[in-house]
Amino acid sequence: MAVLEDLAAGTEHELASVHVIGRSRGCDLCIARPSVSGLHAEIIWDGEAWWVQDLGSRNGTFLNGRRLSAGERAAVPEGATVAFGTLEHSYQLKSAAPPRMLAKATDGLVLVAVDDILCLPSPEACELSIFCEADGRWMLESDAGKRALQQRETISVGGKAWELRLPAPTQRTREVDLGSVPDVDNIGLEFAMSRDGEHVEVTLHTFAGAEALKFRSHLFLLAALARQRVADMEQEHLGVDEHGWAYRDDLLRELDIDVQLMNLWIHRVRQQLAQAGVQGAGAVIERRSGSRQLRIGVGRLTIRTG
Repeated sequence: MAVLEDLAAGTEHELASVHVIGRSRGCDLCIARPSVSGLHAEIIWDGEAWWVQDLGSRNGTFLNGRRLSAGERAAVPEGATVAFGTLEHSYQLKSAAPPRMLAKATDGLVLVAVDDILCLPSPEACELSIFCEADGRWMLESDAGKRALQQRETISVGGKAWELRLPAPTQRTREVDLGSVPDVDNIGLEFAMSRDGEHVEVTLHTFAGAEALKFRSHLFLLAALARQRVADMEQEHLGVDEHGWAYRDDLLRELDIDVQLMNLWIHRVRQQLAQAGVQGAGAVIERRSGSRQLRIGVGRLTIRTG
């Protein structure tokens, strides 16, 4: 994450992809000092680096002690200091990492996506999921399906309005050989299940090799969806687009869980795959628009029972 540290107070501020600084309460970083203009400056991520730009402030913006001209834009390397209105109060870019997706509630609460995945209003009460797909698009998902998100879009969930701050498109490190990067389209999952269904082991297969996933209870949901997709693959009359869809209520009964726990498990499955290096891990479980159906998004599946 990108961090701007207040050197006087020792407080840290995580940067959004466009972070507005000023005295106005609507700014991302509000500095209530007379020397700071209402809209003073902004710090911007361009996909590769951070920049600071003065917004025509009265008393100026400073980068490493040098005053920028009105409207000037300058690169901010990690470790650089910026100051607004006066050099007496400086901030340091402690980390120049790319920004993460942020959701800011009207009451000031800020939640941050971890591994490009976020649940609102909280992971424990996951009514809406937000995740980044392998192509860089940010998606919002609910029981009704999923749709693309817009920068600074406001949504209501959990009794609060949330403004969404999406990162600028990242310059991804994929080479021409896209197969060298694991994503949902080119990974495989191998399931070893006991006959009574009380035990499941999952192995992730990528071009780099095989990795056993650490057992967590949410893998029972993944296994149930894998069984449905493998069973449908054996039905010659079904097209690929029809493989694997299971009704939510049937899964709830089979797994003996409620909707809130299912949403939590979906979130944790995605996070576990993301932490294993799978890009676009939000697509490992898909929801069908206009229905309460789900399926596993991985097509290369192996199931062993014994």
